[in-house]
Amino acid sequence: MLLVRIALTNVKVKKKRQTLLSFDPSGITRRTAKDKSGRTISLGEAVLEEELVDSTTRERLGILVDQLVNTPAQKQDYSWDDVINTLQYYAQRFRNRLDSHHNRQD
Repeated sequence: MLLVRIALTNVKVKKKRQTLLSFDPSGITRRTAKDKSGRTISLGEAVLEEELVDSTTRERLGILVDQLVNTPAQKQDYSWDDVINTLQYYAQRFRNRLDSHHNRQD
């Protein structure tokens, strides 16, 4: 049996600029709500790490490291949908390699 370990590392928390409104009670409440909703998380420097391990022997069979780095031309941050699309790409690629190893076509 194959064990797949996946980690998303280098996820940063954006620091909001402090304004005068940040120091009154309503500003503190708004800032806390945004933090809990995940809006201040930055995936711009995120790294996707995957490891394939034989579940019985614990032997490492393969690793994958994909640095999801934005280029300066990309002024927007990555979204969770981008991470999901990347995971789906690697899952399909892995499936294709297994199928080709077993000479199967779907």
